[in-house]
Amino acid sequence: MTVSDDIKDKDPAHALDPSLAADEHKTDPFSDEFSANAAGNENNQDASAAKAKHSRLFSIVAAALIALFIAGTGYFTASGVRSYMEDGVRADIVEGLHALEENDLDTASNRFLQVLADHPKEVICADYMAWIEARKGNLDKALQYARASFAVDGHLASYELMGYLALCGRGKAVGAQAALYYFEAALRDVPDSQRESKLRSMLSYSLKLCQKRSDYLLIVDRAAKAGLAEGILLRGDADFLGESAGLSPKSALISWQEARRAGDQRALVRIAMMKWYGYGCERNFSEAKELLGEAVRRNIPEAIFDQALINLRHDDNTTASLGLQLMQKAANLGYGPALTVMGILSLQNDLSRRSRNIAFNYFERAAHHGEYTGTAFYAFMLYTGLGPKAADRTKARAVLYEMRKRNVKCVDGIYSYIAHFDGDDMNIKALNQMAYLCAAQIYGAIYFDDGDPMAVHYSKMASASFYTYYTPMRKDQSLTPEIIKQLEHNYVAKLKDPDDIRIDGEKLYTKDFVKLLCYYNPILGAKPFSPGLIGPIILNAPALPEIYDQYHIEMHRINGWAGIGEPDAWYVNL
Repeated sequence: MTVSDDIKDKDPAHALDPSLAADEHKTDPFSDEFSANAAGNENNQDASAAKAKHSRLFSIVAAALIALFIAGTGYFTASGVRSYMEDGVRADIVEGLHALEENDLDTASNRFLQVLADHPKEVICADYMAWIEARKGNLDKALQYARASFAVDGHLASYELMGYLALCGRGKAVGAQAALYYFEAALRDVPDSQRESKLRSMLSYSLKLCQKRSDYLLIVDRAAKAGLAEGILLRGDADFLGESAGLSPKSALISWQEARRAGDQRALVRIAMMKWYGYGCERNFSEAKELLGEAVRRNIPEAIFDQALINLRHDDNTTASLGLQLMQKAANLGYGPALTVMGILSLQNDLSRRSRNIAFNYFERAAHHGEYTGTAFYAFMLYTGLGPKAADRTKARAVLYEMRKRNVKCVDGIYSYIAHFDGDDMNIKALNQMAYLCAAQIYGAIYFDDGDPMAVHYSKMASASFYTYYTPMRKDQSLTPEIIKQLEHNYVAKLKDPDDIRIDGEKLYTKDFVKLLCYYNPILGAKPFSPGLIGPIILNAPALPEIYDQYHIEMHRINGWAGIGEPDAWYVNL
């Protein structure tokens, strides 16, 4: 009932003070008491009666006004308190969002936590806290806040993050199946016109987070079905390497051709090298070179690397010089194998302090890009102190341990050496042996497939009547003298017995050094599954509610903010 309704229903004076009813009754002109005394007192009471009447009316009106004031004040006070509290919460949230724009994580976190302490259902704060902790790499805390967010009925903002956390092994439901469930839930809030592209984006990022081969293959398959070019490319990789149902170079070629049509031009390198080696198709060197040249013009690092190796293996100085320029270009693009090659070539015939420092810097960068041979050199130089930094055996062992967990065989040579040898002179000789072996492979003199993570698959392919990784020239009847002349050192025989190798008249300190010979024949670029170390999860900030638009918060600044920064490729690829 409103104040105006109350006035209509009863005298406000009665409402304020019931005793007024008795006094008023005594002056009622229709009361018995008034009738009995009316004759004698009529003249004397006229003036006083009028005065009393005015007094009573004034009291009634005053009381009514007081009542109205009190009721109104109470109403507006309560409303004002609520409004003040809401404005205070909103001010804290806005201040937190503006702090994010300025890359001030501490202030943002403090403001959001302040709100959540008193208002746990302010999901925007939970959303942003989950996002902040994910970017910091605090995945358990990110999970806590994400759960607080999606616990609110109908709120789906944190489901994408929950999917990524599931792939990282966080939460009650983990793995690719759980991740796909969360992704589908997150897409319910996405407009139909954007849903397909958003799904592809989530699947693309998921490929970097998978910790199990089965999860990886499931995400690859789902990405391929969604039409993601990268997913189609990687499905071809899995078929070629035998990581899924079995070795199938022909189906791999079909997938790579489809990936190329879908826009992933990295498929060009794979198709070119299929033609080069004759995997799953007829060998065609001229077509291979044409496709590889197109990939080089598109600035694809794998193609530049392959073309560089092909050129380096020619006796013509001009061609070899061009190969070195291309290799430097691939290294400048951050391609791990090219960084390693440049490091090895820096040591060629020169183990001076300056050359070792240059090589170490290349190897360190290669390690951060997940390239195994470069990582092995980096760990060796770090362990022995042959680089510009002081020896750090603890860090070197940690690096080698991570490689061993991933079954990288070239690490065995380093472990074999450090278990039996030591001393500056011996360390320099060992580094010379390692560099000599790899340089010989770079220039096409030898190859040793036991050190190649993909070698076992190539040997299986040979048994299925496909070409081996490098078929010895004498066994390949398709090669004409003209082709042999054109290829020069790009077609070599396999190194069979490491014990036969002599470097400066000495046998290898450990024959496991030959397992460093990885990746340095022209390669397809097919990537085997390799789980990365779990680091920060980098994703766009949660969507900003429309109510905050009035505060002119520039969401593109938050979404574009690098924050912690992209995790080192070390964490992604090793």
